[in-house]
Amino acid sequence: MELLQPVMLWGALAIAIPILIHFWHQKRGKVLAWATTQWLLTKNQQQHRGLRLDNLPLLLLRCLVLLVLTLLLSRPVLDRWSTTPISQQIHLVQPDPYVTDNYRFELEEALKKGEKVYWIHAPVSEVQELTALPEAQSLNSLQIQAAINQLRQTERLDKAAELHLYLLNQQELSSLPFIQVPSGFQLHAVADTSRRPVQEYVELSNGQKLFINTDNRLTTGPTLPAAKRFQVKPIHRGSLAVRLDYTDQVQQRIVEAALKALTEVFNLPMAIDKEPQSHKRYDWVFTDRAPVTPPVGSIYVVSNGGKEYNIGNISINTLPNVVYTGESLHPQTSELVANGQLPEWLGELLVSQYSLQKRVRSLSERELKALFVKSERDEALTADSGEQVQKALLLLFILLVGLERWVALTKNA
Repeated sequence: MELLQPVMLWGALAIAIPILIHFWHQKRGKVLAWATTQWLLTKNQQQHRGLRLDNLPLLLLRCLVLLVLTLLLSRPVLDRWSTTPISQQIHLVQPDPYVTDNYRFELEEALKKGEKVYWIHAPVSEVQELTALPEAQSLNSLQIQAAINQLRQTERLDKAAELHLYLLNQQELSSLPFIQVPSGFQLHAVADTSRRPVQEYVELSNGQKLFINTDNRLTTGPTLPAAKRFQVKPIHRGSLAVRLDYTDQVQQRIVEAALKALTEVFNLPMAIDKEPQSHKRYDWVFTDRAPVTPPVGSIYVVSNGGKEYNIGNISINTLPNVVYTGESLHPQTSELVANGQLPEWLGELLVSQYSLQKRVRSLSERELKALFVKSERDEALTADSGEQVQKALLLLFILLVGLERWVALTKNA
């Protein structure tokens, strides 16, 4: 059970109030009878009020009312109400020797049991032998999300399956704000800080090279620094082809200004088209309309204020190369625009798209927990269960208050 407002639990200390009143009444002075009181009728005598020693059940009822009220204000949520029984285990593994060596026992046991094991690849492929790793690819969070989305469609992860994800714990995992996972999810991450990564770079049309420098910053220069290891061939050559396809001209101007700022900062040649060019492949497509069949190799950035795509600031559809901002790119609706952070976010997207790896750094447990978030469906079920618990506690509170009043009036206490 989780509490949405755990600070309200301090209200449980209020149960000391009826207890103190109980003991205060026990120490109250007794009235001494004098001679003429025998002529007074009993019905005209003032009734004794307050808690008495023989009213302990009433004291317990009042304490219980305060405890239930405190729990009601704390807004408890029972996660177990929103989960379905797990019928199968699915394992998604990064094709890396270090990962397979560290989790060899778990993966071999899964294969023996007949559980499905897949490599994170494009597309995902089923594991036959742990030693037969697919061709090495630089892994980023977009590829992880694409693999999860593919299994979500083929293996029905949202229904009754538990996903086990095996990864190298490294900074590249946080290139996206979050990775959307099903409700049944377990992460197995291992850090290997001893390796010196071979990094990718982009060769631009102006003779410059785009890469991550020794200060862990995205930069351009005529030569690559000797202090780092780079791939023999660039991952991309030429200028960045960009297509702007907005029905909202205000958003188009804002995105165009952010792209120009990115170009000026990194001396990045960029060809921006506002009208489609036939037979031209675009690296980036910015639009406010969801694509139906986006071509492979292009990243679609869709600004959309629809509720179905809104999880935090950015959400990702089941299509692997489509990124939804979850909001329209206006200063009134987007913090990225209002705070001037849109060019910086575009730079992070560029790093993720071309796998321009930063220095090896392991994420903390807290960072890993924040990186993997449940889907909207799971959040809705959790909220639904929280509402049911609130209703049950409210009904219990009303019943206890009614019982306490009935006992108090019955015993005239």
